[in-house]
Amino acid sequence: MTIKKRFVMSGVWVILIPLIGIVLTGAILMAWFFVSKPAQTVYIFDWHVMAANPDFQMLVLIWAVVSVVIAMISSTAVVFRLAGTLLRPLDDLKRAADKISLGHLDFEIMTSKYKELNELCTAFDSMRKRLQEMDLIQREYEKERNFLIANISHDLRTPITSIKGYAQGIIEGVADTPEKRSKYITTIYQKAETLEELAVSMNEYSQYEMKRIQYDLKPRDITALIRDFADECRLDLESDGIELICRIPETKIIVMLDAMKMRRVLSNIVGNAVKYKKSGSSTLQINLEKMQRGVGDGDGDGVCITIADNGIGISAEDIKRVFDSHFRGDPSRTSQVKGQGLGLSIAKQIVAAHKGKIWITSKAEEGTSVYIYIPLHSSI
Repeated sequence: MTIKKRFVMSGVWVILIPLIGIVLTGAILMAWFFVSKPAQTVYIFDWHVMAANPDFQMLVLIWAVVSVVIAMISSTAVVFRLAGTLLRPLDDLKRAADKISLGHLDFEIMTSKYKELNELCTAFDSMRKRLQEMDLIQREYEKERNFLIANISHDLRTPITSIKGYAQGIIEGVADTPEKRSKYITTIYQKAETLEELAVSMNEYSQYEMKRIQYDLKPRDITALIRDFADECRLDLESDGIELICRIPETKIIVMLDAMKMRRVLSNIVGNAVKYKKSGSSTLQINLEKMQRGVGDGDGDGVCITIADNGIGISAEDIKRVFDSHFRGDPSRTSQVKGQGLGLSIAKQIVAAHKGKIWITSKAEEGTSVYIYIPLHSSI
């Protein structure tokens, strides 16, 4: 039922109930008058005589007073009933607003039988649910931020402790030979470089998080970029005992691309493959192929870059968190690996800025495959 219909019905009742009451009251009073004074029955149709009768005049006065009282009581009752049915959901909304203002979001807003009020209650409840979702996201963000700060503090503490220890050794004369002093100074320099790398990574991560990074997105040939990147890192990979295998089409594939940022993504992924490789000979494959709409995780026609290694892999428990900032997996398997765990988090943000997607498949001790989907220039 709509509020408009309810008002129309209430208006009808405001008129109909007093009318019925007045007619019934008049009929009852007239019946009582003629029963109590049967001699007056002969004058029932002679209204001039009846009007001059003092008893009948008193009866009319009583009827008028009772009619007014009936009209007032019935109208008031209808209005109060109408107000109650309309104000009750509004009171519920006010109480809900008070709860929300106090931060209490775990409740449900009652619906109303009136269409307009029900729509208002539904919209209000949707807002409450959205605020509840945002509150949960904020809590997760706070938890993640605290976790990040704790990890940064840990990563800072180790090199700082080493620098202080070696510097103290030089001051106290523990490094009493040129060789020892050179070793101590070299170690201090290396630890300082670690601190600088951490500071640069954190600054870059914060820039991406605050959306302050500017992208130079232009139509570019992604096959040329991947081919050049593979040629540049081939020698470094071979020096680390990793064989690079590439499958890159010869034809041009144009996408909207920030070449420098995409190189950073590729470098982060290849860097992880080097860090988490197995002992002995390893392989790294870089493939590039077109994808049609509905294939894989892409939403349209695009290209898929696959970077696959045969390293130590990622456990099923850890793979869900690999894109979280500062996540580095099981410490028992990665304790000797350097880094702050920000590479994939930054890579995800860069790929998202290209309107693409990045995802990972992996099995422990078998290897990891990273997939990057980027839409074609014509499908953006």
